[in-house]
Formats: sequence, structure tokens, C-alpha cells
Amino acid sequence: MPVEVFQEPIRRRYYTRHLSCSYMFFLLTVAVMICLPFFLAYGSFGFWLKTSKYYEQPTVSYKYKFITQLQGTDSNNDPFQIFYSSAEPINSLRDNVRIPTVKTKEVDNNIDGKSDALSFSYSMPLKQGEKVNSVNTILFFDYQLADRVRINMESLAYISHSDSLQGSSYYTKGNLDFVQVAPMPVGGSGTCEQYNVCGELLDVESSFSSKDADVQTILEKYGNRNYTTVFDQHHDYWGWDLKGQVGASTFDFKADIRFEDEEVVFIPTALEVLRDAWTKYLAMFVVVGFFLEKWCSFVYFHQVVETKMMVETFGSQVGVPHFKRF
Repeated sequence: MPVEVFQEPIRRRYYTRHLSCSYMFFLLTVAVMICLPFFLAYGSFGFWLKTSKYYEQPTVSYKYKFITQLQGTDSNNDPFQIFYSSAEPINSLRDNVRIPTVKTKEVDNNIDGKSDALSFSYSMPLKQGEKVNSVNTILFFDYQLADRVRINMESLAYISHSDSLQGSSYYTKGNLDFVQVAPMPVGGSGTCEQYNVCGELLDVESSFSSKDADVQTILEKYGNRNYTTVFDQHHDYWGWDLKGQVGASTFDFKADIRFEDEEVVFIPTALEVLRDAWTKYLAMFVVVGFFLEKWCSFVYFHQVVETKMMVETFGSQVGVPHFKRF
């Protein structure tokens, strides 16, 4: 029984004159081959890449600047507020300032030169009978992206909690997430004015009033920026004051903030737009080309349009093909 050990395809070639229906059909086929993939890819929407994204771990450093407010009732059940800022000029504008014991620790787990987390805590002394029901704290950071896009800004983490029960401690843990209202240009071509992140949120070197250091004022100013960070709380715990009417001697605050990889949306370059469009076009080109090849084979083989068909055969001389005309 014979065994096949090798095979070669025999090519059929079709010839015609320039001024003929078969040549017009050939030109129409070429036009469809080029244009149809474009219209199919373009009609599927998203043909031109307008935005793209990547992931980057930001460089975040705590500026050792914070503001905190505690609110509750005193021994006479009258409302009271305790205020403290790490900036002494701000404290001089307030009459309800009390100094806590503060501890901070920046953690770099993988020793890559970028902080992976911040552990921040303070212990605020309380007078007898004072009961705390809410806490508001703002931490200030230097925040930098330097991979595809480049931005260096002052950011903050706002942590707030209130409870009907008086508390002696509060603990929270979460991430510092990057938030953008618009995609960013590649390579740092935008200015801080375009990014709307110019200037410090709390500039203690310039003249300012107590209203400028108010938590609400800072948050309103910060919320007008195009690029910000928010504290994404994963879980928290409000420590109830078990001493009841007596009140705790201190209020302990602790926040663990992690700096994870961020999704950054950016405006791609012209080369990236063309490369992405070419990939989509090529995918359609392959599909259209497959079906057109089958259609042309049927049309020419069955002589739907008149052509001269020649089939390659092996000649007597090596490498010189002979043709058999039909």
C-alpha cells in the first residue's frame, strides 16, 4: 500500500485583459479588501484610541503636617471642640487648642525606596467629664507620579467619624486612592495650572486667617482640583468609653494608610493611537481576506467572469515551471 511522503500544491493562475469585466471585478475586489475592514473596525466603535491606562505605585511621603478636631460634650453636657494642627501659626489663631502625643511611621516593605504604608496615631488628653462623639482629621502628603505621566502635588487624606456613643479611641485602615476627573497627557506636558494642583492647600508661610485653616475650607479648596487623593476606608472601629459619666482621660486615634498601585488614565500618543487602530484593522482584514479569497476562487474557477486559466506543471528543467493552458 503506497504511503504519502510529500505533497506540493499546484497553483492555478487566471489572466485577462485590462479592459474587461474580469479586470473590473479584480479592481472591485481589491477596493473591498482594503476598505471593508476599515469600515467594519470603525463601525464597531472605539477605533481611534482616545484614552488608555496603566498601573503605577506613586511616590508618597507624609509631610508631617496634619489637622485634627474632636467634638463632644463636657461635664456640663455643653458642646465643646478640641483643635490641633502641627503648624504652630495655625494654633495661635485658635483658643481651643490642646496638644496631643503624636507618633508616625512610614513603612517600606519591599525596600524599593517608595513608602508602602503610613501608620499615624495620636493621644489627645481629655479633661474630666469630657466625652468625644466625633473626630475629623486631615493628613497632608507629597504625591508624585513619574512613569507615563508626571505630576507632583500636595494631596491629603480626610478621615472622619461620628457616633452617638462617647468614645475613647478610634482606629481605621484603608488605602490612599488617586482620583482624576480627566485623562492626563503623557510625559508631563501639562502644567500645574492645567492639572489645577498648583500651590499648597495650607500655606503657613503666607498670611492667612483662621477660616483658611478650617477643615471645611480646606476640603472645598481641595475638591476643586482635577486630581486628588481620597482615603478609601476598608474598616474602622470606634472604641466605646466604658467609664460612662466619668469620661476617658485620653482619646486615642490611629490610622493605617496603604499606598497601593494606582490605575492612571492618560491620553495616548499619536503612535499609540495608530498602532492600536492598525491592530483592529488587521484583525478585520484577515477575516475579510479569508472570505474574499473563497469568493474569488469560486468566481474565477467557474468562469463567472471570463479569464484564461493556467495550471503550473513541472517541466523538464529544474526550477522552470511549465503551464498548461485551459
